[in-house]
Parts: sequence; C-alpha cells; structure tokens
Amino acid sequence: CNLTRDFSFNFVVFFLLSKQIEAMAKHQPFLRLYFILNLRFHAGGDGDTSVAPPSVPIPVVNKTAATFAPRASTARKNPAIPGTALYTIFEVQGYASMLMGGVLSFNLLFPSTEPDIWRLMGMWSIWMFTIPSLRARDCSNNEKEALNYLFLLIPLLNVLIPFFWKSFAVVWSADTVAFFLMYAWKLRWLQEAD
Repeated sequence: CNLTRDFSFNFVVFFLLSKQIEAMAKHQPFLRLYFILNLRFHAGGDGDTSVAPPSVPIPVVNKTAATFAPRASTARKNPAIPGTALYTIFEVQGYASMLMGGVLSFNLLFPSTEPDIWRLMGMWSIWMFTIPSLRARDCSNNEKEALNYLFLLIPLLNVLIPFFWKSFAVVWSADTVAFFLMYAWKLRWLQEAD
C-alpha cells in the first residue's frame, strides 16, 4: 500500500512540476531549448538509437549562453561596487546562506530522521542563494567567470553524487569544496607572490 501511495504521490508531483516547467519554458530560452532538443532527439521513438541529435542554430546557442551570463538590462552601472553597503549586503548574504545551508544539510536545524525539504534546501543553498548573491556584485572578471562555472557545475554535483552516496551533508560539502577550489583556481589564490 505504501509503494502505491508513494508512486501516486510522485506521479502527481512530477505532473505538476512538468506543467510548471512547460509554463516557464515559454519565457525562459534555456528551458525552451531543452524541450526542443528533447522532442527532436526522441522523435525516432520505439528505442531507435540511430536518431542523430539535431543541429542547433547559432542564435539559439547565443541566446542560451546569454541566459547563464545575462547582461545588464539598463545602461546604468551596477550600484553594488566595492565599498558600498549594497556590495557588503550581497557578500554577507552569499556567505551566510552558504553557512545556513551547511547547518540545514547537516540536520542541525529542524532535525529529522527522514529526508525533508529543509535538508534539500540546505543541499541546494549554494546554487540557489550564494552564487546569485555573489554574482549580483560588481566583481572582477575572474570572479564572475568562477561563479559562472560554479553555476553550471554545482547542479551536476547535486544530481550525480546522490547516485553514489545518499547524504545531504556530503553533497553540500562537495559543493563547498568545489566553490573554494574554483575560487582558488580562477582568482589564483595558490600562486606564489611575485
């Protein structure tokens, strides 16, 4: 009975999420591209693996790339420059959300014996809150590039690691290690001083 209940619950959640994603895809170029590629690639049907992936026109690729690294919507300069209160707020918000995500994913706040939304949110906190907060500041090109890479890398880690180790804390820890390694690489923290 539990298996049937879990299956029907998961099906309802999947159905509702798919409808939400379809609605979002109308306004988000990346999701639109995903659906187009997915539909074209699976058009062969019945397990036909000889279907080649579609060729994607250059404007679609450029539009998708712009989604990950959007330009300013106005001609004004970013007001979150170093030394301003806004810059400090974004920086504190970014690192505080990383710390809070660790507290949630290690099950220290709202403890539970079951996987729950708090631990899931803690696991995804770096991607959902830390990276956007730090990207909102006017930072160096190297730091912006590190944050762009992390924006793409962390979802891969968060999806792949649970196949091998089902632990919210391990996933958050891997995200944190990736975060600091990417910063060390892009900002050259470990290079010798000249």
